[in-house]
Amino acid sequence: MRRIAEMAAGDSEFTALGHKVLAVLCRRAEGWSAYIDAVPGVDHDDEWPLVKRRGTKLDEDVARAIFPDFDPAGVKYIG
Repeated sequence: MRRIAEMAAGDSEFTALGHKVLAVLCRRAEGWSAYIDAVPGVDHDDEWPLVKRRGTKLDEDVARAIFPDFDPAGVKYIG
């Protein structure tokens, strides 16, 4: 399990929820948040920054369910 507290501010991770839907976990200096959005589905490595910039912010319980391998202990969710 990866600890969000060990991620540097500005670090991000993404996961595909479908061929054309990505979720992005973003570590911020003040905490963490997660976003979701539709993408063209051509190259997720190129598309995830778009989700980070324009995606819909997820509720914390949904973000935790989508990113179960990330332990947020001690880091505030920015909702």
